[in-house]
Amino acid sequence: MKTALCPRTHLLFCFFYITTLFTSQVYGEWFFRGTPNNWDATQMTMLDANNYEIIQEFNGEEGNARFKIDRNGDWAESYPSQDYIIEDFKTYRINFNTISKEITVREFNDKWYFRGTPNAWNTAEMTHVGGDTYEYTATFNGQESPARFLIDHFGDFSERYPATDFHVTDFKTYKITFNAATKAITADEVWTPDTWYFRGTPNAWNTAEMTRVSANTYEYVATFNGEESPARFLIDHFGDFSERYPAVNDQLVTDDRIYKITFNSDTKAITTEEIGVIEPWYFRGTPNNWNTAAMTHTGNGFYEYTATFNGEESPARFLIDRYGDFSERYPIPDYEVTDNKTYRIIFDVVTKDITVTELGATSGDFREETIYFVMTTRFYDGDSANNMKCWDGSLNPNTDPAWRGDFKGLIEKLDYIKALGFSAIWITPVVKNASGYDYHGYHAIDHTKVDFRYESPGVTYQTLIDEVHARGMKIIQDIVLNHSCNFGEENLYPMFTRSETISFNEDPDVAMTINDVMGVLPNDYLTLVPNAQFGARIDAMKEDFNDTEFIYHHEKSLQWEGYTVQTAQIAGDTVDLNTENPTTAQYLIDAYNGFIDMGVDAFRVDTVKHISRLSFNNYYLPAFKARGGSDFFIFGEIASRYRQVWNSGIPAISTPFYTWAETQSYPWGTRVENEASTFQHWQDNDTVDNEPTSNNHLLFGNDYHAPDHSLNSGMAQIDFPMHWNFQYANDAFNVALGGDQWYNDATYNVTYVDSHDYAPDGAPENQRFAQPQDSWAENLSLMFTFRGIPCLYYGSEIEFKKGHVIDVGPNAPLENTGRAYFGSHIEGSINVTDFGEYSNVTGEMANTLNHPLAQHIRRLNLIRRAIPALQKGQYSTEGVSGSMAFKRRFTDGSTDSFALIAVSSGATFNGIPNGTYVDAITGDVQNVGGGSLTANVNGKGNLKVYVLNGPGKIGVDGTYLKP
Repeated sequence: MKTALCPRTHLLFCFFYITTLFTSQVYGEWFFRGTPNNWDATQMTMLDANNYEIIQEFNGEEGNARFKIDRNGDWAESYPSQDYIIEDFKTYRINFNTISKEITVREFNDKWYFRGTPNAWNTAEMTHVGGDTYEYTATFNGQESPARFLIDHFGDFSERYPATDFHVTDFKTYKITFNAATKAITADEVWTPDTWYFRGTPNAWNTAEMTRVSANTYEYVATFNGEESPARFLIDHFGDFSERYPAVNDQLVTDDRIYKITFNSDTKAITTEEIGVIEPWYFRGTPNNWNTAAMTHTGNGFYEYTATFNGEESPARFLIDRYGDFSERYPIPDYEVTDNKTYRIIFDVVTKDITVTELGATSGDFREETIYFVMTTRFYDGDSANNMKCWDGSLNPNTDPAWRGDFKGLIEKLDYIKALGFSAIWITPVVKNASGYDYHGYHAIDHTKVDFRYESPGVTYQTLIDEVHARGMKIIQDIVLNHSCNFGEENLYPMFTRSETISFNEDPDVAMTINDVMGVLPNDYLTLVPNAQFGARIDAMKEDFNDTEFIYHHEKSLQWEGYTVQTAQIAGDTVDLNTENPTTAQYLIDAYNGFIDMGVDAFRVDTVKHISRLSFNNYYLPAFKARGGSDFFIFGEIASRYRQVWNSGIPAISTPFYTWAETQSYPWGTRVENEASTFQHWQDNDTVDNEPTSNNHLLFGNDYHAPDHSLNSGMAQIDFPMHWNFQYANDAFNVALGGDQWYNDATYNVTYVDSHDYAPDGAPENQRFAQPQDSWAENLSLMFTFRGIPCLYYGSEIEFKKGHVIDVGPNAPLENTGRAYFGSHIEGSINVTDFGEYSNVTGEMANTLNHPLAQHIRRLNLIRRAIPALQKGQYSTEGVSGSMAFKRRFTDGSTDSFALIAVSSGATFNGIPNGTYVDAITGDVQNVGGGSLTANVNGKGNLKVYVLNGPGKIGVDGTYLKP
């Protein structure tokens, strides 16, 4: 604690303080102040009477890395007189002697790892807490018996402590402390607070974890809005109704109210405090001539209204009116906004806060972006109250339910993604799902609604979209047009009327409307086990309905390389939608146009090869482009796991095929016509003999030319051929060189190494990329400089779950797969000023961002953003020697960007324009007068990017990008 010098009321203490000040000076407090902590005062650790210590990371926060040691943190006495300057981007152990004022600086790079049963014996870096002490907190949950661990120095078991494992009691949490000098290990049990759940009509009786506010007090805020009558709830201890309060009858409350519910775990007393009323609230302002417009209640006391201000009155302004008579209004005075804009206005009925977000369609060339891909439920948990287990996910422990990450967590870590330099985020599907293992989002039961398990009070999908845009970033929504969940799509049963009922001889009292049966079965995510007659009747009704309208495909024989790949189910829990049926198509178009209206910037389309290109070109692509604008980016997934561009020589299931518009007319209108035409279309494209080619990706010599997109379908593709060859960068590069002519424009391809589904060919058991780290670096160096839009699957920046099988369904805990929870690696805070530019990073996030690959990616993003040729340029290898070397150029009315790129090894570029070329990696300058330049590259994954009249060196040297 810092003590003020000589307060009048503490004279005796002052005498003691002054006496020691002029003798040993051991009681003074000393602080580190420098570039890493923005010159704030950070208290140093007292080692003994005369020595203090701190460990600090310097990460380029200012131009020169430097610091001072400051007594009392007030600049009254600091050392040295001039700042202590050191080399940046390193970690140091800094010692200060209070007698001699000597400062000793030693580079610090020691790390110790926890390995044990909780983390499957993988390496988890311990936290250095000062001196020789390291800490780690681990929860043992019966992963392996007996529960035990060890401390590993180098991550290879060559130096480990103790020699035999350290045993602890299972199903407990421990703070583990390790002394690197004495090798002493202590494990102190950490008390874990009990868990209590709210269950009631507002959340369909699912479990919502209450917030612990004291040793025995828990709270939850719930909005009762007519979901079920009467409005009621209970408090559940274990989430299984085995211990619940009240013990028998539910706790009744008044509907259309917001309550703060408090529970005492000792006395079991429940109290309810009304904190808001759900009633009409009105928007009134200049756009509607101050008339009343009812706002939409979006849940938990939040109301929403979208208004466009078009100069009706100056200044543009509005208010929120409770009764429509101005007797209670917020705010006073009016809320002013900028005119000629559209805003989303959110009102909190409890706090009376008003949030205003500007809306507007984004545009631009998506090749200017780079993409970070997350599985939302596995990324970061911002709200544990919406965590849920899947009914087929019994192997996942309660501490890691499959539904774990959420929109709130993703919002909290958007700045982390921006710090890496990524400008676009691809998220897995957000729509309402229902299946035994649906955490991934690809099993829709309702394409029009957002699944509530992603959302939190005050945090909706719209909130996420707005937060992404507020950071100058774009959001890509993953959509599935091909199939629904194994229950079907709950909005595609329109034939039965509410008056029609069914009854059963076994139980004459059972009578249900067809709508009830079709709706209730999946709506509440229940597993119902009806009697045999009930089940048979439901199945028969579904079949009768399907035979009537053909909403679904009913092909029973799936040929992976035949036409039925587009008309049969690809899995038992994915009912195939008849995407040729006009009714089905219009429903899907309307559903996803709604998300475009919310501000989504792009679609990634799942399972594209299972839908005819004719359906895309006649239905879906024109509709989405009409709604989102010509720049609305759409790219698809053609899972053609094949080493060459053509999948088994069949264009209709190959990646380039879907980038082309139709050149032949086919009958189109009714379901029967459409189905016949898609079959004919398949037969007309069963060989590569008549497939078109393009030079839209190629330079003409050294010259950029305007691409011809007249036959572009409007849908780019994930570059599956490159992905499948990315075990080695050279293979991926060569398949592109040989196959890019078949795409309408390969510069729009989205490129990645691995994903949530697949690793490159050659990886045993389809593991997350498991080659050495320099192979990762080499792949990334190629991806970020070659044609296409780079995409990174979450965690690859630290080789997260390297070598783990990506997806085994519910047959192993998610923690042991490539879809593990990433949140523990990004705990902490950060200040981000621009893409790839940040400071003041704390916690485990700092370690993650300091990983060699993370820094490599960050710098590649900085380089790509600064050089238009690397974003949108055409390329050529003409006159270029070298195994992975090429030239790129992009030219428009205001830009002419020309770059020479060599990856991992040297290259010579002949026949290039004369001029001054500057390397973005080293800043090296070469003045070319004879049309030739030689680039010398030192090391796998390293680069040279010589730019004609270039900006110079971009970023700082790292493990892979360096002289």
